[in-house]
Amino acid sequence: MSIIAETEEDFGDLDQMLVEIEATERASADVAAKRRRLKKDKLSEDERQRLTAEVRTFEALFVWRSTANVALFATQHCAVCGHIHSLFQGWMTSQDHRTDHFARRLIKGRTVGLPERREEHDQGTVEMCSDCADACLIINDVMGQAETAAVAHERAATLDNQRAVTEARAAANARPGVRMVIDPTEYKLV
Repeated sequence: MSIIAETEEDFGDLDQMLVEIEATERASADVAAKRRRLKKDKLSEDERQRLTAEVRTFEALFVWRSTANVALFATQHCAVCGHIHSLFQGWMTSQDHRTDHFARRLIKGRTVGLPERREEHDQGTVEMCSDCADACLIINDVMGQAETAAVAHERAATLDNQRAVTEARAAANARPGVRMVIDPTEYKLV
């Protein structure tokens, strides 16, 4: 079955749509190849930035629509001190998918001319906040220094005892008829 157009103009819009679809598919295949290169090849930083920019440009035209600049905060509840901490993660651009209205993503950076908003991502209860972790590190450091000082003091005392024993032996051996006996619990001259 064949369709015969009465005039050339009847299929002009369809031809234009077909050209656009073919161009989009070629560009999509080209972007897929660029993504593979970004993942697999070892590229210079300039080449990596250029390919990433080309992929982002394609996505901005055909896949994602930028909707807002987002000040992203991560909120967490500390299990140790009980405080709620809010940490600034950076500026992001919120993008909605052009065909899947339930898909959304955040990418680093701000886009000029978009409205700004604040967004918080709740991380729930965490084992320890940064304040408690800093306090714990300081306490552990001080305890470690105290243990190190105790070990150093013990070594110094042992060295002092060894010097005293060596000196006592030398003095005892210098006198005729005196011998030195070492008791395991303490050092003394007999």
